[in-house]
Parts: sequence; structure tokens; C-alpha cells
Amino acid sequence: MDSFEIKIINFIDQISSSTLEAIFKLITMLGEPYIIIVILCAIYFGYSRKKGELICVALFSTILINNFLKGIISRERPWLNEDFNGNVSESIKKNATGSSFPSGHTQIATTVYSSIAILEKKKWITIVACVLIFLVALSRIILMVHYPTDVLAGVILGLIVSFLVYYFYSKIIDKFKIKIIVIGSILLVFLPLVFIFSDTEKDFFTGYGLFLGYFVSLFIDHFFVGFEDTKVMKTRILRFVVAIVFVLIPYFVLKEVFPENIYFDMLRYFVVALFGFGLYPLIFKKVLFKKEDANS
Repeated sequence: MDSFEIKIINFIDQISSSTLEAIFKLITMLGEPYIIIVILCAIYFGYSRKKGELICVALFSTILINNFLKGIISRERPWLNEDFNGNVSESIKKNATGSSFPSGHTQIATTVYSSIAILEKKKWITIVACVLIFLVALSRIILMVHYPTDVLAGVILGLIVSFLVYYFYSKIIDKFKIKIIVIGSILLVFLPLVFIFSDTEKDFFTGYGLFLGYFVSLFIDHFFVGFEDTKVMKTRILRFVVAIVFVLIPYFVLKEVFPENIYFDMLRYFVVALFGFGLYPLIFKKVLFKKEDANS
């Protein structure tokens, strides 16, 4: 299979251009973590808390599954194939972390955008989601960082995760003890990999940190905040804007403070999730998350 797929990659290199590369560099950003974080905050704090929670659980689960498979399969990137005749820029390689199969960008984009489509049940949103998923998947091939089967697997796995979370987690989303047991069990299942995986699959550690931080945040919200959605547009916008600030501050500050290490990366993303989903609603409980907002 590799020999056939590398021919496709080599053909893409022949027809590629700086303009085409620039266009697909922009498109592939639709699967980048910071874009996804902005979308999550917009939904979770500015639109629907429950829908945001479903997407969060789907996203964090898909990151763990994706990097688990990458670590087990360990497929080399196309540019490391001895039959590869193209040239991939260092800037592109830098953002293509870990092994090749399955495509992380594709799986993350598929999980998030398909989850939105499933939750909203509107034809135009489904069409937009399909287009975005297709473009992200295509961008990974055009930029020559993945084989076609990498992105195909990413799409399939992303869809599976989004549907499973929707059909199962939605049934327990209002049952705090049960969902805590479910998420805690997922974290326990993947815990051994924290000590097994190396820095070649560093995205696993960031994903685990995010999920763990979110897990702790659920306790903070349940016992001390319990925020609900609001119909007041001004409050929605403020919730979203302040959430972005609370996520970005620890993200950038700790990036400068912590050394380059997979465990410090995991700790940094744990703090980011804890600040964004837990401490932020707690600190602004009486300002932005007042109970009366839900009935305003």
C-alpha cells in the first residue's frame, strides 16, 4: 500500500506550487488546537453548556485514541519514505508531530465538526461540516504530511467517536456520578501510556492533560458553580471573551516558564483546562454565571 500511496504523494509534489501550499496551510489550520479551542469556548460558554460538554468529551477522547494508535502503529511520515521524491518545508514538518497513522488533524476536525452537525441537526450545518472535514483531510495530503489512508482513517475514527459520544454520553450528561465514573475510567485506561509513551507522541500527553483538567473542572462546577446557559447576548459574548483570556494566559505563560518536556506539556495543558473550565466560572460566579441569567 505504501508504494502506491507514495506515488500519489510524489505526483502531488510535481503539481504543487507555493500558492497551493500557502492556501492549504491556511485550510489545515481548521484542525489546529488553537482554532478548536476557540470554537469550544464559543459553544461551551457562549451557546450551550451541554453541547459544549459533549464536544469536549468527544474531542479529548479522540485525541487519546488517535495518539494511542499512532504510538502502537508507528507509521513513518511520507517524507521519510525512501521512495519519496518531494520536498516538505521545515515549517510544515514542525507542525506534523508524532507518527503518520491516523491523521490527528483530520480526526480532530472530523470529531469536532461532525459533533456540531449531529447536535444541531440542521442541513446547512451538516453541509458546512462535511466541507470543512473534506478540506482539512485534503490539506494533509496536499501538504504531503500524511498518506491518503492516514486521513481516511482519521475521518472514520472521528465519525465513530462523535457518534458514540453523542449516543452514550448524552444519556448520562445530567447524571454527575455516572459521567464522573465514565470519564474517570477512560483516564484510568489510558494512564499506563503516560509512563510507556515517549516524546515521539507528545500530543498524547497534551490530550491527557486537557482531559484530566476538564475532569477536575467538572467537580468544581458541580459543587461550587453549576452555571447554566443564558439568553442574554451580552453575557454570552462576555463569557466567551473572558474564557479565551483565561485559556490563553496560562497557555503562553507556562510555555515560557516550563522546560521542553512531555510531562511539563501535560501539566501545562492540565492547567489550561482547569483555568478555562473550572477556575474561570468559579472566580466569575457572581458576575457572569449568576443563576438568574438563565431566566433573563
